[in-house]
Amino acid sequence: MASELEKLDELQRKLNERKRKARTKEYQKLGREFYQKSQAKTFAGAHQMLDHIPMFQQSAKKPI
Repeated sequence: MASELEKLDELQRKLNERKRKARTKEYQKLGREFYQKSQAKTFAGAHQMLDHIPMFQQSAKKPI
């Protein structure tokens, strides 16, 4: 018989899995909305639009 701690660990694992799936679904939904609103012809075109937004630019400088 599983101990209470083992049961809690299993519940935590299942909860983390559900959270991960829900997060993935939400990111996909946001991605589709962005793609539609950007009116990009291709995914690469939509990705290039993100390159001009400072928040998404990868820079060599790291904040201190």
